[in-house]
Amino acid sequence: MQTPDERRTFWAEHLKACSKSGLTKVAYCQQHGLKIKSFYYWQRRNRPVTGPVTLVPVSVQTSSVNTSPDGLVLRHNTGWSLHLPADLSPAWIAHLLREVT
Repeated sequence: MQTPDERRTFWAEHLKACSKSGLTKVAYCQQHGLKIKSFYYWQRRNRPVTGPVTLVPVSVQTSSVNTSPDGLVLRHNTGWSLHLPADLSPAWIAHLLREVT
C-alpha cells in the first residue's frame, strides 16, 4: 500500500508525463492502466492556485423557510444555493473553499 506522499508523487509524475505525451487524457490512462476518474481527481487536486482567494461580504438573514437546525443554506442572488449539514468541520469547509476557488 502506498503512503500519501507516494500517491502524490505517483500522480504528479503521471500528470506531467501525460501533458508531455501528446495523448488525450483518456488514451494516456488506457495506455498506463489508470482510472480516468482518478486522473481527473489528481489533476484537480494538483492544479496551481492562479490567484488569491477573494472573500466577499455576506449577510445573514433569518427566514421562515430556512429555520431548520439541520444545517446551513448559502444562497446566491443569481439563484443557486448550497445546503451544508450542521455537523461540518472547519477543516472540511476549508477544503471545499480550496476546491471551488
